[in-house]
Amino acid sequence: PLAAKETLVLEGITDRAQVANAVANPKLPVQRSSWPADATGLVFLWENAKAENRIWDPVLGGVRESVMHAGANHFDRDGALVCGQGLSDAGAEAPQQLIDGCKASEALSVEMVVRPENLEQSGKDGILPLLAMSHGWPKGSFFLSQNKNRLLVALARQSDDSQPQIFDLGALPSAGPHHIVVAMAPKRLALYVDGAKVQEVDPSPAKILMMASPLKFGGCNEEWLWKGRLEGIAMYGRFVEEAEAARGWNVYRARLAARKPVTRVVVDARLVAKTPAPEPKDMMPYRSALVVYEYAVQKVKDGKAIKDGQVVRVVHWGVRDLKNTPAAKRAVGATVQLTLERFADHPELEAQFMRDDLPVSEADLWTDDQP
Repeated sequence: PLAAKETLVLEGITDRAQVANAVANPKLPVQRSSWPADATGLVFLWENAKAENRIWDPVLGGVRESVMHAGANHFDRDGALVCGQGLSDAGAEAPQQLIDGCKASEALSVEMVVRPENLEQSGKDGILPLLAMSHGWPKGSFFLSQNKNRLLVALARQSDDSQPQIFDLGALPSAGPHHIVVAMAPKRLALYVDGAKVQEVDPSPAKILMMASPLKFGGCNEEWLWKGRLEGIAMYGRFVEEAEAARGWNVYRARLAARKPVTRVVVDARLVAKTPAPEPKDMMPYRSALVVYEYAVQKVKDGKAIKDGQVVRVVHWGVRDLKNTPAAKRAVGATVQLTLERFADHPELEAQFMRDDLPVSEADLWTDDQP
């Protein structure tokens, strides 16, 4: 096992001259990533959209990269997945990779950092999945869900189970962010929140079934979608114990604390002018597009960077995954509440397709996280 910092020494290196010349033994500094706390049995890793997200695959015999297809969702300035507009998935290969990594132990642990938009949301049968190994409720092997302030796990008892068994494992103390781990093994199902065990139960006869179900995030059906942010997702083919969950939380908590805060202002504003959302044929090969709106601020509810009566320009998502967003349907004259951050603080948006049909203006440019 690597320590936090090591030196890699390469010996016997030569150049490609006709008569090879020996090269002085290179010494390369190596710094092991602090997260995950223990990469043993790692079968899926997606820290955020800015990270490399690479793991060693013993079946492949090489390094592979985990992916996240945002779909109608998007990534924020820190690379976290912002859910609420559609389903995101981990690609077609992820289900088989999970099976290959978990079938010997019959165990699976899921680690993630979650920030629900609120603690009031719920879905059908009280199930609103943050993560689902499923083709759609109730067909699937595993669902991690929110029901208001409670975290629930649903497990199937057999492959064609139309009534998965639901376990209420505990509460989220706030909207977070919170580090959660769900650990599953034969006769064991545990939840850890911020490094502390909340509850462990025997889920028998339900268990984690090794079915090649799609790995979805932010819901499992288009009709009811979880709203919030996900990052720091790691999945292991083993049961994670409380001490390791605590180490993972301590590391990720430090990462969150090190992030530079951005200016944020909450306002009530009236829509004065808007750029129409483009038609899909006008934005290919892009599947999503930003549009610029102009608002007259009626009341500042939180923050000091904007004043009552000020005119601002706001960049919205007008199209996500070739579908118009709620913002695209907003009528001129409507008054809405906006949570604004400076557009300059969101470099992840600079490479996106953006349309601005408004007259040239000196108004400040902001962006609103919610479409």
